[in-house]
Amino acid sequence: MDESAKIVSDAIVGNDFKTVFVNGKAYTLDPPTIIKIAGATSCLSRVEMDDKAQTIKELLMSCKDAKNYARALSWLIEGDDKLTDELSEGTYEEVVNALCDGFDLISTSVFYKAASLMKTASQLTATPRQN
Repeated sequence: MDESAKIVSDAIVGNDFKTVFVNGKAYTLDPPTIIKIAGATSCLSRVEMDDKAQTIKELLMSCKDAKNYARALSWLIEGDDKLTDELSEGTYEEVVNALCDGFDLISTSVFYKAASLMKTASQLTATPRQN
């Protein structure tokens, strides 16, 4: 099955989530809403990051601000910062890996593939027949 078709199928049946583990506890990351993304990026905007990083993980690993990372992860999980203290008890790598997983749920390549598939599907259903 084409990857974009799998993405759309997973979204329809509710399989588009990730489970992350921080400090031995499992948390579910659903595809973030605009509010969750805005809250997380607000937390990360307070952090000085390396401009030379090539990936999100390298960017996050370049600055060891675990408290703001835990706060951003809380936003991705809950939509607020109430899990910040609990997530801060995890290791730095656990929090960074979980943040990366959260950002993977909003990958632009996934978005473009899904948008392309939907455009193709709409063209098939909306194009009038030629007699």
